[in-house]
Amino acid sequence: MLWIGVQIPITRITTPLSEEMLERGGANGELAAEQLTHIGETFRLNDVIGSMLPSVFAGLSRDNLFNLMMTIFAPGLSGGIDRRNLAEAWSSLSGNVTDPGSVGAIFGLGLLFFLVSTLITVGWRVPLAMTVLGRSLSPVETIRYVIRSWVRFVALIAILAIAALFLIVPVVLVAGVLLILQIDLAALVSIFFVMLGSLVAIYARFVLESIIVNDIGPVSALKRSAILTQTFFGPTVRFSIAAMLIATGALRLWDVMISSPPGLPVAIVVNSFLGTGMAIATMMFYYDRDRLIQKFAPAAGTSDNTQTPL
Repeated sequence: MLWIGVQIPITRITTPLSEEMLERGGANGELAAEQLTHIGETFRLNDVIGSMLPSVFAGLSRDNLFNLMMTIFAPGLSGGIDRRNLAEAWSSLSGNVTDPGSVGAIFGLGLLFFLVSTLITVGWRVPLAMTVLGRSLSPVETIRYVIRSWVRFVALIAILAIAALFLIVPVVLVAGVLLILQIDLAALVSIFFVMLGSLVAIYARFVLESIIVNDIGPVSALKRSAILTQTFFGPTVRFSIAAMLIATGALRLWDVMISSPPGLPVAIVVNSFLGTGMAIATMMFYYDRDRLIQKFAPAAGTSDNTQTPL
């Protein structure tokens, strides 16, 4: 229930940025400032807790890079419901808007909420994975499994963040130097990042499922997800697009429903049911095809590639 309790805005970050865009943003500065102002008015730091879960407030789940790319390039479709449209019966329950007091505090709370989100996400997905696998774990074994998977998931995020940093910074620096020399490569650099990001996103689509279902580390999970996507590229793309369209379509439906008092409870319940179903479907999609790959994989020490799951 992310709208109940203290609401933490990020206007301390977005307001200076929007003012900067108005002053130095050029032809598109006003539009950028307007978007930043809208984000500052609607986004709450609390939403980070639900960012990897089926949440009507946090929007499209960012538990995989494919959905994250969609969030970056189409925030209007993938964002959560607009709190300003809530019926009075529910908006009155919202806590006071409290500014943490500094940009550092916002980033610190954001990191804390993000770690909590990853733990909740893994803790929610492990029982679903055990259902798909047909396994039964004791409470102690389940806790150990969750902690192990959570540590691997956080390590995966750290690896991807570091890799992105090492790739983006040199390219941006080179583009900046060339811009000083009157060579504008902004369009080419943007296209490069979009294409590269989309490729990485689809090949890393099932990394979290691989970590949880196969109980393996982040590097092995990346390899396994890439192999599965390469082997079943067409079905993977179709499944990912279909899942994303269903989730974003539902979010826009909830945005219309919440203006009436019964709308919000119905949206929360149905969205949770839909999100859980999509999580199970994703794990089943991954698990079935991963078993096919393992079944037809050549034995260790052989190079027989005559059989193929396709």
